[in-house]
Amino acid sequence: MLKRSWMIPVFAMVGLLAAGAGTAVLKLRAPKVFESSATLEIKEAPADMNHEISFMQSQPVLQEAVRRGGFVGKWDQSEEEAVKLVRRSISFRSVERSGFVTIRGRHHDREEVRVMVMAVAQAYREQRKARQIADSKKTLEALSDAVRRQEEVVEQRRKKLADIMKNSENPREADMAPAPAPAGGDPVEAPQ
Repeated sequence: MLKRSWMIPVFAMVGLLAAGAGTAVLKLRAPKVFESSATLEIKEAPADMNHEISFMQSQPVLQEAVRRGGFVGKWDQSEEEAVKLVRRSISFRSVERSGFVTIRGRHHDREEVRVMVMAVAQAYREQRKARQIADSKKTLEALSDAVRRQEEVVEQRRKKLADIMKNSENPREADMAPAPAPAGGDPVEAPQ
């Protein structure tokens, strides 16, 4: 038993060396992954930032980012495949109760990841601005419609008031007939 006890440390050392060598080979052979991030401040942020993050990850925003970054031509993929790749490469995180969202990207090309993150940020800003303009237009149309309806009501009431005023200036003949004379006195004129 003692004759073979020296084998345990030797096998342990050989195992450690093999594991270290395997890790080094994998690390050298594995592609490098670069990261880039951008932090956006969202003015008038909603109470639930998850809604805003969902909008950032939406198909229209990512399609616009793919177009802005020119990834279809660079990656030799369809727009749909490029959107999927961007979606897998990008992550979003909101900073609690601050109105800040961090967009983080990971990719094997340093420049591509930077362009990807910036394209997503710019596409989000433009899509959010377009959404706000559309919402404002809807609100303005609703207000214009309400004002128009109110003006119609005012006009109807104005006509009714004009009719009342016209009738009060030209009292009806029945109202102008002289009142019957009191017994034994002069006739009394109708009030004006």
